[in-house]
Amino acid sequence: MFYGRPYWNCGEVKRTLHRVPGFNERNFDRDLGIEGNYQGDGVVIPFTFRTIMGAIPVLFAQERDYKDRIKQNEIFRHWFTAVERDFGRFDFATLPDEAFAVRYRELLFDHYYRTESSYFHTIFNTSQSKLDFKAAFDKAHTKGAQLNYLHLIGGLQDLKHLNPLNDLWELATTIQGNPVWLATVSSTPVAILLQTLLSNETCLPLAQAIDAFLQRYGYHSVKELDITVPHWREDPSFVLRTLQGYVKAGSEPKHPAAASQAQYARYQEERAKAESFFKGRLGRKGFFTKLVLAVV
Repeated sequence: MFYGRPYWNCGEVKRTLHRVPGFNERNFDRDLGIEGNYQGDGVVIPFTFRTIMGAIPVLFAQERDYKDRIKQNEIFRHWFTAVERDFGRFDFATLPDEAFAVRYRELLFDHYYRTESSYFHTIFNTSQSKLDFKAAFDKAHTKGAQLNYLHLIGGLQDLKHLNPLNDLWELATTIQGNPVWLATVSSTPVAILLQTLLSNETCLPLAQAIDAFLQRYGYHSVKELDITVPHWREDPSFVLRTLQGYVKAGSEPKHPAAASQAQYARYQEERAKAESFFKGRLGRKGFFTKLVLAVV
């Protein structure tokens, strides 16, 4: 704690990493968006027999932690689904104060702690694996590989945070095929759009479709980590403005999924190039690949 606020001690983390061969302070800071006030690369830990031997237990531990985190995340996923289902059974607006306090305390001190701990442990491992990959990538470039870093890290599919945009786009496409819906959505101010749809029998199915969208994704907000900002169920204006924008745009912009597919195709092409390069030079994966990349 520092002046009543929690903070992450970047300097302490760096001092710990000074025991790791290949640590480059400039790369570390650049990865975190930090502008270092030092010359050149700052602190760089050389590859020597002593530093490499000291790092081997760390590499084994890191490999174990990667595998364990994947298992723990799978366990967490099923646990969280059960907790979410349990909390969804309650109408918190009608709970007595005592019962509400019990559930709130349970959420804050038990479930929230486990959720955030799992999240930050996952982010830590993600950052570590990214640095592992970046080191291998940089070494490959020094040996003549022509690889595109952004293409190699851009191949994720089925990103959950894109689902609301995809579903909203599909709804906009449906609206464009219905003249009454299209005219109503295009000409009605966002502030009264839902009420207008609900008051028009022809538009009632559309109002129900929007409500279903809000029930599914309504926990999102324009500032997801700020609990003082209303979520979409409380204030659907952002959703309605976005939907209206999609409808008015017609068929000009590409479907969000199309951009994702194009990005995935670039990733597959770049990955094939990377696999060809690394297999030709190393032939093995896992721990020993990391070790060879560190010293060769």
